[in-house]
Amino acid sequence: MGGDAMAYRVGQWATGNVGRQALRAIIEHPDLELAGLVVSDPAKVGRDAGELSGVGRRTGVRATPDPAALIAARYLLR
Repeated sequence: MGGDAMAYRVGQWATGNVGRQALRAIIEHPDLELAGLVVSDPAKVGRDAGELSGVGRRTGVRATPDPAALIAARYLLR
């Protein structure tokens, strides 16, 4: 995509070993925009996706325990 094209908005569910790698790939991909993040670990709730993925920068996307929040139109649709 790149350039002026609109990025795909993506929601991620899970931040375990594989989920963390997927989260990092989403954050670093130029054609994807992380729109929401669901976690099951109470210690991760409210933490920034960038921190949880290990990319070394904040994304402004905070982890939620509520799957309904991830699929809500306000997160995934513009």
